[in-house]
Amino acid sequence: MKKSKLLTIFALSVLLFGCAVPMQVSKVERKPVKMEKTNMEFIGFKNLDKNNFMFATFAQELENSNIADNRQHYYLGNYSLQDLQLYQSKKRYVTFIESIKSSYGHRDIVVNKKDGTEISYIGLFTLYVYDTIDKSIVWTKTVKINEIDTYEGSYYHKDTDFLGIDAHYRNIVFNTLIDNYVVAYDFVHSLQK
Repeated sequence: MKKSKLLTIFALSVLLFGCAVPMQVSKVERKPVKMEKTNMEFIGFKNLDKNNFMFATFAQELENSNIADNRQHYYLGNYSLQDLQLYQSKKRYVTFIESIKSSYGHRDIVVNKKDGTEISYIGLFTLYVYDTIDKSIVWTKTVKINEIDTYEGSYYHKDTDFLGIDAHYRNIVFNTLIDNYVVAYDFVHSLQK
């Protein structure tokens, strides 16, 4: 009796876990962007923790691209017009991102009779540019990211490259937001001509 239970448990564990393979994702690279001198400061994220792993380096990426100086550690307001008016900017334009939704997750599924994983990133953001001289919002853009992908292999397999997968989705988010910030940058420079 004990042997049959052990054999059953062994057979089930092989069926459930033995066939699992690591999940593979082809990596999305960050688009290289390098603008000329900027006249904007990025002051942070409204409704989003700036230490969130998905966005922890975003402000520095804006600065490295010359899109906006990273000043998020100097702004302590709540992004209201009154607080923006009080902020002492070194540049004429101040920008920030309001996070309406930011959700990253994964779940096990069956794909082609094999173990699989569905990974999703759902984001809804509004980008703002505030003019410190005119004391008004001069540009806004709502950005939707709806990335849902299915992969063969298990996210939970010990050989899955978790950091690589997270970087893949972070780069999708960064590339989408940076593309929209290039539009904001061009808009700000068009105002100065």
